[in-house]
Amino acid sequence: MKKILKFIVFTSLIYNSAFSLKVDAGFLDKQGRIANIEVCKAQQYNRPINKDVSKKTLDKYCICYVDRFDDMVTQEEAKYYIENGMFPDSVNAKVWEASKQCAFKILNR
Repeated sequence: MKKILKFIVFTSLIYNSAFSLKVDAGFLDKQGRIANIEVCKAQQYNRPINKDVSKKTLDKYCICYVDRFDDMVTQEEAKYYIENGMFPDSVNAKVWEASKQCAFKILNR
């Protein structure tokens, strides 16, 4: 049960965080990537369910998550975010998939 709860917590990551996107490419720039990794870390460190997970493991998860999500965002979705201050609903599946992939990879589950 604890493993399932950890996975669920990981999957609810960052969706409402601000993403600094490059207008020309539609992907995170270097500063945006760093900022999102730091937001992820802060969120994960403060979740009670992660009290038994090392910061090193959470750091690896956050790097993986931000990179995977960044790879999945299309230019159209990035443009939508810039114009509307939020991602379109189509991004929900990408948030879930990036989180799932990294949880399985980093936590070996």
